Amino acid sequence: MAESIFLADGESFLPTDHARGPWDPRALHGGAPAALMASAFERVQPGAELVIGRLGFELLRPVPLAPLTVSTRVVRAGRRVQELAGEIHAGEELICRASALRVQAVPEDLYEAARIDGAGHFRSFWSIVLPVSRNSIVTVSLFAFLWAWSDFIFATTLDGGGDFQPITLGIYRYIGNNNQEWNAIMATAVVASIPAAVLLVVAQRYVAAGITAGAVKD
Repeated sequence: MAESIFLADGESFLPTDHARGPWDPRALHGGAPAALMASAFERVQPGAELVIGRLGFELLRPVPLAPLTVSTRVVRAGRRVQELAGEIHAGEELICRASALRVQAVPEDLYEAARIDGAGHFRSFWSIVLPVSRNSIVTVSLFAFLWAWSDFIFATTLDGGGDFQPITLGIYRYIGNNNQEWNAIMATAVVASIPAAVLLVVAQRYVAAGITAGAVKD
């Protein structure tokens, strides 16, 4: 009990010395309220069997070394995907906002069945995890590609003047101080959109399944 970061006291949580931050003896370090919020998200019902896949925290002010109260709510319910939101208060003062995304994990029964059939870790990953996660993998990969393909800020910042440059920089070179070559700009933009359009057409059914997973309460 002496090693606990927080001690439960009814509806409140009392921070111990382990939660005290190194900069101000009257405030907590950021890991303590984050752990408190993550623990609260894991206990939210229904859906406690889901796995937290993403956590986000917004510390609005220093977290005082004082009793804290935690509140959570389900923003979007679902059997496979859930979006949660939570807040931490010190008295009446809002200290932290947080959000979480809980997703359905690969059932352990599939791993056990694969082990019984003699499959190793790699075979289980290749034959079970990848097929089950196919829609999500394709969706994330496609959006990551679209972000990188259309990026301009990082391309401009990191450009070293080499022979190979992103197409967004090529379009930018048609824009001068006194004139703009709109014909070349529009033609290059159309050419630049072809790879993205082709990928969207090829992967549209996987993307639709990945985006709508958990969007409908079932």
